[in-house]
Amino acid sequence: MRAKDQVIGMEEVNNFIIEIAAAAEQQNNTLVVQKLKELIPEFLSQNSIYEELDKDVKIST
Repeated sequence: MRAKDQVIGMEEVNNFIIEIAAAAEQQNNTLVVQKLKELIPEFLSQNSIYEELDKDVKIST
């Protein structure tokens, strides 16, 4: 399996960072992981409580 680069703009990346930081400030770990998985869809949790979030992420091929 080979990952394909997704092309997203700097503004969108910045918005992800802001959302991740806000979730971290609220100590909402699930939302932090969910946003990270949206930004990096190839990252899959293994043996983790966050595995449930993996099925919500679509990996473009």
